[in-house]
Amino acid sequence: WIRWWLRRRDVDLMDVRHATVADIPRLCELAALEHAASRFKQHPVDPAFAAANFAAVIGGMQSRVFISESGGGFIAGFVQNKLFNKFMTAYELAWYARDGSGLALLAAFTAWAKKMRALDLVVSDYAGIKDEAKFKRVMTRAGFAVLGTTYTKPLN
Repeated sequence: WIRWWLRRRDVDLMDVRHATVADIPRLCELAALEHAASRFKQHPVDPAFAAANFAAVIGGMQSRVFISESGGGFIAGFVQNKLFNKFMTAYELAWYARDGSGLALLAAFTAWAKKMRALDLVVSDYAGIKDEAKFKRVMTRAGFAVLGTTYTKPLN
């Protein structure tokens, strides 16, 4: 479904690539924009810490960051074994696109997760940026199912 949607909108998967350390300043800018729109905006952004985290994900053996060629979107994530067996799950850490590249980024991350032998992929809108009903509709069309319910509680 994702590839069909992308073709209808003339979005080429080649418009998305693996991020490199040279992309870290732009990734940090995008992450700050995502953060400012999120439910976590009351917590300050630490640019040096964010840059170090991006460097770790970019350089990781089991993690990856993809960025759109226009520089207006990214997705970052990792794979890890399940707690109770050797099978892998891919997890999205952050996903933000203001250039319309969101589904192309997801397709690139999905393809990478498959190459990493992940059996499933977990994504969320934990930051609360997207309209919940629209996000659920798009993700359902992309073949995702709701995975339980997540709760949060401030610990101050």
